[in-house]
Formats: sequence, structure tokens, C-alpha cells
Amino acid sequence: MSLKKNSVLLDIDRSIIENNLLLKESNCDELQDLFPKKTQSSDDVPWKLVKPTPGICVKTRTPNGDKVFINVCQTSEIPEPEDIDEKRLMAIWSSDEHTSFRIPMSIGEAHVEEDKSGNPALVYDVAIHPEFFKKTEKSKLFRSFMLRVVMEGLQDKYTIQLETEDYVILKNRKAMGEIQHHRVRQGEKNKPSGPLIEEVYPPMQTITREPEYRIRHEPPDSEYPEYLLAEFLMKDLVNSHGVTLNVGEDRIIVETPGRLGQEPYKLDVFVPYSVDQEKCFANFNTDTKILSLKMPVLITN
Repeated sequence: MSLKKNSVLLDIDRSIIENNLLLKESNCDELQDLFPKKTQSSDDVPWKLVKPTPGICVKTRTPNGDKVFINVCQTSEIPEPEDIDEKRLMAIWSSDEHTSFRIPMSIGEAHVEEDKSGNPALVYDVAIHPEFFKKTEKSKLFRSFMLRVVMEGLQDKYTIQLETEDYVILKNRKAMGEIQHHRVRQGEKNKPSGPLIEEVYPPMQTITREPEYRIRHEPPDSEYPEYLLAEFLMKDLVNSHGVTLNVGEDRIIVETPGRLGQEPYKLDVFVPYSVDQEKCFANFNTDTKILSLKMPVLITN
């Protein structure tokens, strides 16, 4: 679980907060109006639902030692990169041009699978074109570059940290769990001109749900609280792996990765006092499935 400061502040009528946030469940219409869910427009680029085929499975870890598996899979619905040789790739990789050298790919949402010990682990599916995948099978240089780009793409998209050097390609497993469907834009199957371009195709529209929650004053009978205690019930979580908690001066954002067969949690709410971001403390109880967040209240003159 990561706890981050978030300095983004929005103006809001304090009466809305007082009347609709404290000690209530998460069905606040006013907050829903402030943060409407995105819907697909009829003007959106046409897309197709595809299920990539297995390629290789890579095991890496977060800095905390948590296992992360990456299923590098294949589908011809994704554009094929520009055809270059090892000499050209080496020249680009060792020069300042490497920041613009990318591979068309589709990065899917996280899902949870059991590892060989029966422990839950996060799995990401990343799809590339089959012809480029064949090139990575024949060339260690192309494979190393491809995996670096894949991991950087995951880190950028999901704000996670991964070991990009110390990883293992599983020998007897092409995929961890079942590869998820990807939503791939249509009409872009031609090879891109110029350097390789990273095209991250969005997966299926993710439907999120708000956890049940409450925010209490502590001490409860004081005129001005010393701190706020927020409690979020997320009964489907096994542990806090992948949970992101952003705390601003008067705002909380809670997000979880998608779990297999379950909708991810997402909550974005304001609190009625400014809190000390540096001294906030969070804890997830694996028995009660409650994420607790203690927020010291800043004293204002």
C-alpha cells in the first residue's frame, strides 16, 4: 500500500462536506456530480475486444519484495513496430534518442493470481505484435529492450515501482493465470513511421465501486478535533498490495487494482478540516478488511 501526499485542492461549499460526508456511507450525490464517471462517447475511435495469446511470463518484484508477474502476450490487432536491426537498436539505446524509442503495446489492468506457493500475486498482461515478439525470441538485445519498455510502461501507467534489472523469465510457464481481454482501437494497424512509438491501448472500460466508509472526529465531543479517523471497508481485499492512498490537505483518494472477478475500489472525497499530510498514518487490518487513516488536524488561527 502506498501513502502519498496530494496537493491538488478544489474549491467546494463546506456545507456540502459537513452534511454529506461525515458519518455517512458512500452514496453522496453531490460528490458524484463533482467527479462524474467517464462514459464512452459515440465519437470515440472504434475498438475491438481481443484476447491475446501467451508469449512469456516474467517474474519481478517491487522494492518491498512483493512478487509481480508480467504476461507478455501477442495479438496481430496491435501495430507492428518499425523493422530495425540490432545495430540500429544499439545505436538508439546508447544515444539520447532512446527516450523516443517505443513499442506499440496494450497494457491491461492488474488481476490477482496464485503463485506456485498458493500466495496471491499481482499479474499484468502486456500485448505486443507477434512479429516483434518473434524478434525478441531470436535476439537477447531485442528481448532486453522490450522488457525494459514493458516495465517502464507499467510503472508509468500504474505508478508502481518494479525491479527492472533483477527479473526472471519463467521456463515452464507462458502465462500466469488466464490472460485478460484487451480493448484495441481499430484502423491503426499500419506500421508507424519514424522511430518506434509506444501506443498504450486502453483495456475495457473499468467499472469502479466506492467502499463503505466513515470519517470520525477524535476526540468525539471536542469542539475542534485533534485528528480525523477515516475508515474504509474493503471486504474483498486479501491484503494492502497495490492499494494507493493519496492524502491532500483536505482531500482523500483511495484506489485499488482490479481483482480477478471483482470491480476495483475507488473513492475521492473531501474532509472538513485541513490535515497535516506529513503526519498521516494508514493501516490495513486483514481480519476486519478495514483500511484506517489517522489524519492530525492543522490548527488554524
